[in-house]
Amino acid sequence: MLQPLFRRRAGEGLGTLMAQRKIVTAMKFGVYRLAMVIATLVVPGNAVRAEVGMVVRVADIAVNETSNGATIQAASGQVIDLTLNSMYWQVDGSSNRAVVVENAAPLGIPAPIGACPPGVGCGTIRMSFTARERGTARISASRTICGEDLPCKPDQRTFTITVIVR
Repeated sequence: MLQPLFRRRAGEGLGTLMAQRKIVTAMKFGVYRLAMVIATLVVPGNAVRAEVGMVVRVADIAVNETSNGATIQAASGQVIDLTLNSMYWQVDGSSNRAVVVENAAPLGIPAPIGACPPGVGCGTIRMSFTARERGTARISASRTICGEDLPCKPDQRTFTITVIVR
């Protein structure tokens, strides 16, 4: 036997019942709309956009050593997540904090014990930035050691990306 979705209780006015129906209908429509409206487009070097009604969420931009020397574009408010694969990196930060600002100090995440020999610098340095206003800024990092008593080669010493906020 089918049960009614809404039951009018003693003392409950018709207005309350109608309000409940509107809320459930809106929730159902929202879920349906979410499933139907999300459109994603991945283009190398650009962000992923997902649109749901009037809400637009611009995905974070992930950068790592393979992004070294690149120029990326970001929207105001977009987060740039930097991950560098070595505990020896020193993140210098943003060259223009009015355009791109650091969200917090760099976070060092060491590799699990036994995952690599001691002194190799296994682990990652992570830091996030937020694009603020139109302009250009550079995010940079440097290191001089690439392993225990192993100096870095000149092309392994610096990391720089240019961020254009539009």
